[in-house]
Amino acid sequence: KYTSYLINVENTIKLLTRFEKIEVTPVYISSDMVYDGKKKNPSELDVPKPNTEYGRQKLLVEEYIRKKFAQYIILRLTKTYGVEKGDKSIFTSWLDRLLAGEKIIGAYDSFISPVYIYDVIETLDALMNAGYSGVYNFGGSETLTVYKLAERFAKFFHYDPLRIEKKSIRDFSFVERRPKYNSVDSAKINKLLRKDTVSYADSFAMIKRNYGIN
Repeated sequence: KYTSYLINVENTIKLLTRFEKIEVTPVYISSDMVYDGKKKNPSELDVPKPNTEYGRQKLLVEEYIRKKFAQYIILRLTKTYGVEKGDKSIFTSWLDRLLAGEKIIGAYDSFISPVYIYDVIETLDALMNAGYSGVYNFGGSETLTVYKLAERFAKFFHYDPLRIEKKSIRDFSFVERRPKYNSVDSAKINKLLRKDTVSYADSFAMIKRNYGIN
């Protein structure tokens, strides 16, 4: 706990104090974990109430930035994913398991909204180039249970749905209990930048090409 606090909070704030002195606008990658996870797709108007240590640490840095800087970008992300073979993000890890003859384990009571990493990069670039400032939520195109998303993934790659093992989030051993919802409302940023995130189906198609699957 102390080590994570040292890295995520103390060292980050030390770096931010240097930014203050040279008048650099900070761009901070925060997390949907600053919310309590009891509500589907919280917006920027919802009051953060983290119930995990990670979320509390992220919020502490957010509060420091908002107090010390007039201009800043805080981007609250959901889980990010890539589409490159073997990158070990959520979808490629699922495909690796299926190709190895293993099952995917999907929680039926845990909702996620993963976002494509290049959507994140393009969004940050657009915010910085336009000189925007503020707090922005950014997640994927849909919010689904892990189980439903895994089912959709397996179907796309023509695998039997029985290859998805249905479990409760309570069956997993996490350091901290995971909230029900790991998602955010991205309406504010999507309207501002007039862009949509890559759909899961399009992401699956990119993964298929990168794995050389016909």
